[in-house]
Amino acid sequence: MELREIETFLVLAEELHFGRSATRLHLSQSRVSQTIRSIESRIGGRLFDRTSRQVRLTLLGELLRDRLRPAFDEIRHSVEAVREVAAGITGELRISMLTAATGGPGFDAAVRAFAAAHPACRATVYEAFPGEALNRLRRGELDVVAHWLPLHQDDLTIGPVLAREQRALAVRVGHPLAVWSGSPSARRRRSGPSPSSPSRRRPAGWVERSAGGDEPGFQCAARDRF
Repeated sequence: MELREIETFLVLAEELHFGRSATRLHLSQSRVSQTIRSIESRIGGRLFDRTSRQVRLTLLGELLRDRLRPAFDEIRHSVEAVREVAAGITGELRISMLTAATGGPGFDAAVRAFAAAHPACRATVYEAFPGEALNRLRRGELDVVAHWLPLHQDDLTIGPVLAREQRALAVRVGHPLAVWSGSPSARRRRSGPSPSSPSRRRPAGWVERSAGGDEPGFQCAARDRF
């Protein structure tokens, strides 16, 4: 059986009406009837009971429908998937970041370059807190998340670095740290232990996230942990 014959049989098995089936298949009604008779002749049995008032599947027709439908759908989906690959990336690329600044100065350029290279794919940017964004990424609701480094998650793939930023400490006006000047030793003498000193208590994970070690990326403290 050819694919066109299989499609004709399956459409008639669904519609149970030669006129509607012909309309869906863009064929004449006589062509649909001819195709069904040809299939029945090769199989050696009737697939449909036809009267002037109704069309219904025989037991043989039901068996053939149940066997052919999964295989036909798989062939159709495979062809469509390969066609999309040949045409380039399609659909939607869903990106999340905390704010527009999180992506760094090169983020907009990267999105524009992607859109130019894949015009059939729409890039959509969402703003979300990091924890929420990573959960949505795991659920398949997002494709990419712009996130501060370091990020140690075994189930996630870390991509290229978008931007590198110097660390900074923001304090209120009049805070003792706001008047630091001179050499590091002078600053330590004036203000006592530095914020990174082991003698100062701080939430777990603060040192790694705020200092970042030698790893590249967004060297920012996890402010939601303060």
